[in-house]
Amino acid sequence: MMNKRGFTLVELLVTVSVLLIAVGIAGDLIISVIRSYNKTRILQEIEQNGNYTIAKITHDFKNAIGATAPTDCSSGASPQITISDSDNEDITYSIETRNGSGGACSSGTCTTVMTRTYNGVEEIMTNYDLRDGVDLAESAGFCTVSDDPLTVKIELTLTNGPDSLNSNSKSLQARTSFDTIVQLRGVN
Repeated sequence: MMNKRGFTLVELLVTVSVLLIAVGIAGDLIISVIRSYNKTRILQEIEQNGNYTIAKITHDFKNAIGATAPTDCSSGASPQITISDSDNEDITYSIETRNGSGGACSSGTCTTVMTRTYNGVEEIMTNYDLRDGVDLAESAGFCTVSDDPLTVKIELTLTNGPDSLNSNSKSLQARTSFDTIVQLRGVN
């Protein structure tokens, strides 16, 4: 009677095959979780920027005593609106193209941002980081719905930053539209 020690070649091949299949499934699962996390992070960044910008403009507009009427909605959206607050100080919201460091765009990769200027101080409302930030679509802007009282429609379409849009992965590209209509409560 022979005493067997060790494994046969068939047993080893079956074990290696099962391990390779398990590693492949685990690798796919990990990649899927990472993609899902990145997509969620991108969508959260877009939502946060859009909600903050809309809330800030809406707050300023509702508490204003006057505003420059942007173009009529049938003519398209205007890239700028100026609001007069209760101290007769102007608050200007503008849509501008900037480079990745926040300066004026001259060359290279640029992004479109919403800026708020109050008392000579400019605040960039949207995250303009080329990789992790957001980009405003060309259709973003302000338009007049009604003149009496002044009612303005605010339209923003945000996408993830230009660098991530250039990536080959369509699963990481996101686009969300925000729009609201606000009415001037103050008196001119």
